[in-house]
Amino acid sequence: MIPSRHIDDINRLSDKQISEIKESIRKGENEDELLWFLDLDRGVYEEIKKTVKAEVNFEE
Repeated sequence: MIPSRHIDDINRLSDKQISEIKESIRKGENEDELLWFLDLDRGVYEEIKKTVKAEVNFEE
């Protein structure tokens, strides 16, 4: 279950920002820079990362 504080952070992100995060994860780009730029908690990033991995596995 996703902690409520992470849900609040995810909800404040725009669809474009979420798409950029997902693309960055797929490309394996520097996550620390992305976290700093978007002012995200690592836990939020990890939740989004789980979603991306599930999407990639589903597509394969």
